[in-house]
Amino acid sequence: MFLFNKKSNDQDKITELFTYFIPNPPIRSKGYREKELDLIANLFSTYKVDFEIKSTVNCETGFWTLFVLKAPSAKLKELRNSAEYQEHKLSSSQEEDEIELISEGDNEFSNLENFKL
Repeated sequence: MFLFNKKSNDQDKITELFTYFIPNPPIRSKGYREKELDLIANLFSTYKVDFEIKSTVNCETGFWTLFVLKAPSAKLKELRNSAEYQEHKLSSSQEEDEIELISEGDNEFSNLENFKL
């Protein structure tokens, strides 16, 4: 079983918000494993980025998963430069299945209107 909560008390870490949309699966008679979410969690672990699923938000077509990431700046830079991360990078179209990282220093991070559930 993969643990989704990782916490650290290191003071040199910065915090970023990471959102990921998971569409509803087709109706099934038995449960299933959400492999995309597992891949995202494994990606964070591979780059030694601490993460916590802060919230999930249901909607008609699926659900949003809101992660809080904590890591030294160098580790977050390694994550952003990885080929796996680049596959999910936001494009100018900003489709639903793409992700976004917002750093502590960005205006959007402190604007609570951006994070209302």
